[in-house]
Amino acid sequence: MTEISSLVVGRFKRLARRSSDTWQGGLVKMPMWIGAPGDIPVRPWGAVWVSRETDMVNVKLAEGAPDAGLALDVFLDLGLRFTRARPARIEVVAPALGEAIARGVGDPELEVHVVDDISLVRDKLGQMVEMTEGKPLPPDALRARGVTVERMRAFAEAAREFFDAALWRHLSDEDLIRIEAPAVDRGLSCATVLGAGGQVFGVGFFASPRDIERLQEDPDPEALIGPHGRWSVLFGPIDEMPFGDVDLWEEHVLPVAGPLAYPVAVWFGPNGQLRRPEGPMLAELEAILRALARATEDEIDSGRWSRDVPATDGPRRITLALPELLRPLDAPAEPRVGGLPDRRAMERVLLEVQRFTAGESFESTDELNASIQRKFSGALDAIPSTASTPIERAQEMAYRAVEARGRRRVQLARRALEVSPDCADAYVLLAEAATELPAARDLYARGVAAGERALGPTAFTEDTGHFWSMISTRPYMRARFWLAQRRQALGE
Repeated sequence: MTEISSLVVGRFKRLARRSSDTWQGGLVKMPMWIGAPGDIPVRPWGAVWVSRETDMVNVKLAEGAPDAGLALDVFLDLGLRFTRARPARIEVVAPALGEAIARGVGDPELEVHVVDDISLVRDKLGQMVEMTEGKPLPPDALRARGVTVERMRAFAEAAREFFDAALWRHLSDEDLIRIEAPAVDRGLSCATVLGAGGQVFGVGFFASPRDIERLQEDPDPEALIGPHGRWSVLFGPIDEMPFGDVDLWEEHVLPVAGPLAYPVAVWFGPNGQLRRPEGPMLAELEAILRALARATEDEIDSGRWSRDVPATDGPRRITLALPELLRPLDAPAEPRVGGLPDRRAMERVLLEVQRFTAGESFESTDELNASIQRKFSGALDAIPSTASTPIERAQEMAYRAVEARGRRRVQLARRALEVSPDCADAYVLLAEAATELPAARDLYARGVAAGERALGPTAFTEDTGHFWSMISTRPYMRARFWLAQRRQALGE
């Protein structure tokens, strides 16, 4: 128990009473984290009092367990050092604390009011953190209109279900998802799943496909937000949540998928603006997360599916679609937007040149070059395929997959293996889409075996010295190189 000197109490009682002033305060978990790097962060307790009339605040961290003595010490210090006056009333959440303060100062005329929340204290602490951080903090979830603890519990349950489903095993941020039904807020009409890269997990929302294209064209932070801002549901450790959300999860024991899976739904706007979803939008997010979480791999590959899901405002039937997967598998790939071209795509043209020259005879190098120029002028993707054997047709499909994005890559790679199980590049593409190192390692190993079968044993002796210069060896070499990389990453 914090010891208070009677002399200090006597000095405080001699202060004039400001009849119009109310002090709000109590013992609270502070909006900060402490702990050495690598340790589990801890929020310290502290005592805080704020004068409504003067706007002055006094704070002191607890060195151990907080007690009423610490609250009284900070209370007295606020008057003696800052306001130079006593309050007429105080606001507290805990009646016992209010009684302890009145008894401690020996002031029978001090009015004690019990309130549901010391929001003034929380606001002041938030302002202090913002000044320290130099940037605005996300507002607490419960500050948004129409948001209740029970609505947040339902959202937390849906977020846990989504995280446990690990949809990023099948979809990446290159896969555009349309929320086709029911009608939702325009800012939620399109979405991408985050997490395939293993860094940021959640769902990013967009108002239109064009917004996603702009981001792919220009991955600048301003493009990420866009001129009208955008909504996201992001997962992370508890110390990355707004402190009001931390209190919400701890006080009401809301569900969470794991220590790195605390969900935050937030709108990021221009100039650092932040906003939390109101009640109706929170229910929309809840339903979308549940529908995504319950999607099967077959439903995803179908390109469109519907799910009946519960939601706070009543059951909903959510229809989701991936427009790219609704196109026939043999349709030409949509032009890639932004990013660097994949160097593997050029190999297809080199193979066609190789087949063309192998079937012709030329009297000179000039004639050879002129023939190649005539045959292969124009757009590279318009050059017709001359693949004839199963492995050639499978490799052609693998090159098409290289030009595709997201889930379409996986579909084309699997189709290539149906055409020929000896297509090493198909295994390479599937390994690139794998989100776990052991799975990627095993796929690369299968790619090495497929490449060995496709090349045959003589290639490893007869082609020594110019192995890489042969286009046909490159899928095998890629699989072998990345197998070595993944085994090294696994400590093998």
